[in-house]
Amino acid sequence: MSSRLPISVKEFSGFMSKVNLKYKERIGVAVSGGVDSMALCYLLNQYCKKSGNQITAFIIDHQLREESTKEAFQVSNILSTLEINNQIMKIQWKRVDLSDLTINNSNSPFPTQSQYETFARIERYKLLAKGCNEYKISSLFVGHHLNDQLETLLMRLSRGSGINGLASMSIISKFPVIRNIEAIGLQTVRPLLFVTKDRLKETCIKANIPWVEDPSNQSMDHKRNVVRFSLDKFNKRYHIEGKEEYKPLTTEGLSRFMSHMEYHKNCVNSEANEIINHSRVKFDKNNGICTLILPDPIPSFHWILQKHLATRIIINYVSDIPYGNLTFCRQPFTSKEETKNIVIIQNGQVVLWDKRFFVGINFVSQENKKKTLKDNNNSISLQPQYYIRRLCNKDIYDIIEMKMEAIHATYKDIIERYKKSVPPIARFSIPVVIEKSYFVSSDNILCEREKIISIPTLGISLNPESISCWAKFRGNTLIGIDELIENSFIT
Repeated sequence: MSSRLPISVKEFSGFMSKVNLKYKERIGVAVSGGVDSMALCYLLNQYCKKSGNQITAFIIDHQLREESTKEAFQVSNILSTLEINNQIMKIQWKRVDLSDLTINNSNSPFPTQSQYETFARIERYKLLAKGCNEYKISSLFVGHHLNDQLETLLMRLSRGSGINGLASMSIISKFPVIRNIEAIGLQTVRPLLFVTKDRLKETCIKANIPWVEDPSNQSMDHKRNVVRFSLDKFNKRYHIEGKEEYKPLTTEGLSRFMSHMEYHKNCVNSEANEIINHSRVKFDKNNGICTLILPDPIPSFHWILQKHLATRIIINYVSDIPYGNLTFCRQPFTSKEETKNIVIIQNGQVVLWDKRFFVGINFVSQENKKKTLKDNNNSISLQPQYYIRRLCNKDIYDIIEMKMEAIHATYKDIIERYKKSVPPIARFSIPVVIEKSYFVSSDNILCEREKIISIPTLGISLNPESISCWAKFRGNTLIGIDELIENSFIT
């Protein structure tokens, strides 16, 4: 039977030995107020007193229940009593972008019951990224434990996940939700992955650390709760009632299965790394396209040449190009994605487009003030609108057909090189910035006109005196945030 002993500071220090923290490095911890995050926060605080690290706790008020704000302040007071620096961050539901979800009721600013958990997770991580950026934190600690892993294992198993989904989580991993620019370069640390929730409860009880019980965790309307209660029942039947037939679905049985999946994942990764280490990798960091130039010769029966295996093992989409190379790129846009990825952007704003590119726009002159359009009877005050969409063939044609000014001639060369270097299937998946302006026609009809302003990933800016645009591929985490924001033009 699993141990129910509390976690000592010495044992926790052993967990932390796998995390390479710098001396006096500030770390962040996500605190929900539940027993797992409160135990983590307490143990981290005890550890930091000896290690010299500084800790800041971030408390997210989801504002989905009437009691949530009161509970957030309650948790803040507990942490303050423990002399732990903390900050409450509220999700402002009326301000968030709901474009990732299908909202059944267009009059409501809230997602539906079945959607809010997923959406709340996205907003929670966006706030946590902002908090980490504010405090110059690069490592965010979260209280995921063994029970969380096993619940996730069963949910993924029901969806038919492969070995990557069925293996255990990593103690250190990239930030799981990169939807805002502050998330670039952050990592998530989970030191309690192989500790049961019972042990975390015992830790809080022994240290006299109170915690908050979220009533939604008892609701059978959520899949994870159903899985949790089922696992509790299986463990009880096996450990207390002695029914052997329940052993495969106990903590021990599922942990063993997860360990086997971890072994198989490592074997597959070893095979993939072997082929990659003997290949050349060309990554276009501006456009998010990677080319794997395979070694020569490769036996015809090798798994890397079997597209279904290469697709499953390496990436979601693999496109063959000549000479034994593989190009990894975004799948072509569907009509639904085409509409969804038309995103309005305003002066000074940075948006994540297509979940791949951060795009920013800044006005560098006052030409973009509101214009007053007059007809015979009225004056209409309007301002051009700017939006982002994917590159299309007409954009390329329009640039090529422009008058032969020196700067435009350079852009034509850029376009021609882009067409030669990027396979057709990936060519029309980068962002362009469009200006939509308004004018009154000779018969007093208000009309609109659109023109391309920038293809930022290619360094093409057709109105640089007035508008500066930039873009950065989300996966490029090596550049600093301050540098990214300050760059008004990236080539």
